[in-house]
Amino acid sequence: MNSPLLSAHQKADDGQGKLLRGLGDHLPQPRDFDDWHWLTQLNQAGVVAFGIRHFRSHAPYCMGMVVWQLNDCWPVVSWSAVDVDGRRKPLWYALREAYADRILVVRDGAVYAVNDGPQIWAGPLCMARRSLSGTMLAEAELPVDCAPRSVTRIEVPVELTVPDDRTRELLVAELGGRRVVEFYAEDTEVAFPCADLTAHVDPLGPGEADGYRVTVDAHTLVRDLALFPDRLDSAAEADRALVTLLPGEQATFEVTGARLDDPSALRSRPVLR
Repeated sequence: MNSPLLSAHQKADDGQGKLLRGLGDHLPQPRDFDDWHWLTQLNQAGVVAFGIRHFRSHAPYCMGMVVWQLNDCWPVVSWSAVDVDGRRKPLWYALREAYADRILVVRDGAVYAVNDGPQIWAGPLCMARRSLSGTMLAEAELPVDCAPRSVTRIEVPVELTVPDDRTRELLVAELGGRRVVEFYAEDTEVAFPCADLTAHVDPLGPGEADGYRVTVDAHTLVRDLALFPDRLDSAAEADRALVTLLPGEQATFEVTGARLDDPSALRSRPVLR
């Protein structure tokens, strides 16, 4: 990360230092180049998505925001969501989620249902405070009736807002197929278990694009799961990223545009993070 080539493409004043300082208390400091590449992109995705979700929860006081920037026009370290060769960074996927018509935002002791769609968003809001191992510690279910193009605030019961141990618990809120997982402490404070997961790779079926289906089963909590298939084939891309799984849950990624000599490489670092 301090190579002369990369430095020549780093145009911000003390840009490399800012990237590392920007990790702050949010994420650990990198141990090697692959960590640096992953953690700085994860930090970028997290901070931009956090801001967008926060602003959207304040509608109609705030009715929009401008994101800088979509793409690069040359190889450079930047705020872009898409690199100069058209590869999608984690930020691209985070933007797609943060700008979905319907999102849930947790802040200030409440859950905000943000409905930018043309239909009423109604149903039970299911909330649960869980241990990192998945054990239910407290739960609540409250009715929600959110009008089109509006935001509804739902007060969270105190037994869900105050954890017994902020480093070993999380909050899950779900409404109509949308889910948000929030932690009570910064990632560097949370007592995450070593991620235990099983990944299976299968070729996409006849009539589908060249590529693979990667199925991941989480045996522990898995935070911000992402695939970087372009590390194996520059034309390859995954259909999703930054997926958080609770113990026992499963996620499937579709990798397209790839023909690999060793598809099993999709299951390990630095491709699977």
